[in-house]
Amino acid sequence: YGTLSAEAVREIFLQRPPRNDDGTFVPSSHVSHKLAATHRVCERQIREIWNGKCWRKVTRPLWTDE
Repeated sequence: YGTLSAEAVREIFLQRPPRNDDGTFVPSSHVSHKLAATHRVCERQIREIWNGKCWRKVTRPLWTDE
């Protein structure tokens, strides 16, 4: 598996799917799979970036109320 740079994390975060009314993400396994393959990380890492469970200091300026 690869190591992510802050720039790659921002790129991944900006490609997150929209959220449903209940705050969960619209199903997007194809998106997370493609990003994981591109960046050579596991899909879980992609989802954790989207959910703010890791790389928070890098993604925090990109957060919105959506």
